[in-house]
Amino acid sequence: LLYINNFLPLESMCVTWTWYLADDMQFFVVGTFLLSILWRWRRTGLLICSLLLLSSWILTWYISYYYNLVPLFWGLSQSTDFKEYKNRLYLAWDVLYSKPYCRIGPYLIGILLAYVLFKNKNVKNISRRWIGIVGWSASSLCCISVIYGVYHIQPEPYLFHFYNALSRSAFSGGVAWVIYSCLSGKAEIVNRILSFDLWVPLSRLTYCAYLFHPLIMSWYFDSQKIPLYFTHTNMVMLYFAFLVVSYSAAFVISIIFEAPFINLEKYLRTRLSK
Repeated sequence: LLYINNFLPLESMCVTWTWYLADDMQFFVVGTFLLSILWRWRRTGLLICSLLLLSSWILTWYISYYYNLVPLFWGLSQSTDFKEYKNRLYLAWDVLYSKPYCRIGPYLIGILLAYVLFKNKNVKNISRRWIGIVGWSASSLCCISVIYGVYHIQPEPYLFHFYNALSRSAFSGGVAWVIYSCLSGKAEIVNRILSFDLWVPLSRLTYCAYLFHPLIMSWYFDSQKIPLYFTHTNMVMLYFAFLVVSYSAAFVISIIFEAPFINLEKYLRTRLSK
């Protein structure tokens, strides 16, 4: 209720996956002040956003360096001692993974992108072909490197620290370019795919799906009588099964609980605005 559970140790959390709801609320509060400053004092707002972004990178790098942390789930495929890996996992989660000051980078990039789009409403007229080529190349490189950059490799520790510090912002920068390209009319095919009407109802179910999909997964794995043999085929089939069941459950839960409160909120806002 207070949205501070992301500052609790992992072992003390009850519904552990709700840590990001706390992060999101904290970003929202900070973002409200940043947008107000950007609206009134453009240069000051841009300077504050840039300093916060740089500070987040430096602090995340320092925490990763101080505790000698590797990317959170990378060590699972490299460690032969599960107990040691679990201890390292809990440490990484508590000091870095769930902390808002280590994760605010993507949110700040989103604020800066929104500000640029707002100030340049004729964005279609300022795009250049060479900018598109450079932008798409950099966007693809950032997103692919973040996802596959540490897959089955054993790099130097300092590279892991830079990865922990910059990976989320790099991926968000790649996504920001996709959004910019779609709004500038330079990515019509991508824009049509991302604007497909089917995504609208699914997007309204993501919150409920996020809240309840770990329960569905836990119920399935905890009900197994024998250990599950992990293969690529099994994981693909499980992924689609969990996807369908999670969104089906989210639809029912949304209709029963979420939708009535949303309609009530709209009704109250309409009455109070009169």
